[in-house]
Amino acid sequence: MRLLYSFSVYALLSVLFLYFFWRGLREPEYRKRWSERLGDAPSGPEGAIWIHAASVGEVQAVTPLITALLSARTDTAILVTTFTPTGSALVQRRIAQNWGRRVGHCYLPLDTPRAVRRFLKRVRPRRCLIVETELWPNMLLGCQQQGVPVDLVSATLSERSLQRYLKCPANRLFPRVMPVVRQVLAQSAEDQQRFVRLGMAADKVSVVGNLKFDYRPPQDIAEQGMRLRNHWQAAERPVWVAASTHEGEEQIVLEAFKRLRREMHDLLLLLVPRHPQRFDRSYRLCLDAGLSVARHSRKDQVDEETEVVLGDTLGDLLAFYAASDVVFVGGSLVPVGGHNLLEPAAQKRPVLSGPYTDSQAQQREALLQAGGFIEVRDTATLAQAVRQLFDAPARRAEMGKAAFSVVLANQGIVERTLKQLFPD
Repeated sequence: MRLLYSFSVYALLSVLFLYFFWRGLREPEYRKRWSERLGDAPSGPEGAIWIHAASVGEVQAVTPLITALLSARTDTAILVTTFTPTGSALVQRRIAQNWGRRVGHCYLPLDTPRAVRRFLKRVRPRRCLIVETELWPNMLLGCQQQGVPVDLVSATLSERSLQRYLKCPANRLFPRVMPVVRQVLAQSAEDQQRFVRLGMAADKVSVVGNLKFDYRPPQDIAEQGMRLRNHWQAAERPVWVAASTHEGEEQIVLEAFKRLRREMHDLLLLLVPRHPQRFDRSYRLCLDAGLSVARHSRKDQVDEETEVVLGDTLGDLLAFYAASDVVFVGGSLVPVGGHNLLEPAAQKRPVLSGPYTDSQAQQREALLQAGGFIEVRDTATLAQAVRQLFDAPARRAEMGKAAFSVVLANQGIVERTLKQLFPD
């Protein structure tokens, strides 16, 4: 079965590199460093702990763990791999530049036996930590062959993802692959049960919690937000941010905004698409909607006539949250699964999101029970929720405090994770 799986991966390589080239037409970083995807990792710290964080969300989740690990163990070096260029940029900006030679970075090799073997031979990690869920059969079996212990941290597995794993042609590999994983530190009891259903031994799966609960915004984040509002001449304007939006969501957001502007004439929308390749399309959508829009990347002038600021830069989302009064988190009005709800909650912002939040189910339920979250479903409910929050400043502040209380009540995940990983 492994031979058939590996042959399928090799057969898809040409298609995959064509995809990288096509993405590279809009995102040049996809055209670079292809050799790393074939296992040619650059030289880095020897005997490092290898941490794989697929993209932006996983990098954000594991950053507090990396910081704590490097601070507590001064002889430890870390190699962080990602799959996406946006995840790569975040690693280099948020982690690597702060720790110098103690942190290396490259792309994860594609899951062929040859690429995995070449990668492990060059890197020679002493252990591997996989953030959330990245179950690549050849990678796991290659670690087993090289004697590299593997742990899953802040592990999560939605029902949809579980069914996808079980239905894929390579599902017969999982009974062989899952025992390679030494332990799974799951986010919730539901995640724990799903990993057992996937083939993990029950005594190797424990509930530790979601690393995202230990997120702490930068100390100067409030000042960053105020500087943005002053730059936009919006110190006194109501500001609503629609963050991490996907295809199909911008139209809903813009229509809701146009409805709100009929009565809230000074409302400013900060629109932040999830993926850089959609920045230009989102800009055109704003223009097609008849809205006055300024692009943050171009430092366009913002005045009282400006209706939308397009947040078309990477790495500024936290500051955008700090500059806002109300936050809508996207990837949730379309069946994507949602995005991190705790980052705005940690800044005491009321959180709105759609019904498709299965990948953020634990965060959603905690915020909902505390009173810091509102679920919206469409243009009408989104506009209504935003209007109600701006009409009731006291309720808006109360919801922000409730959201923040969830973050405070669930902190300590990093410490518990480290104790599980390094019991000595």
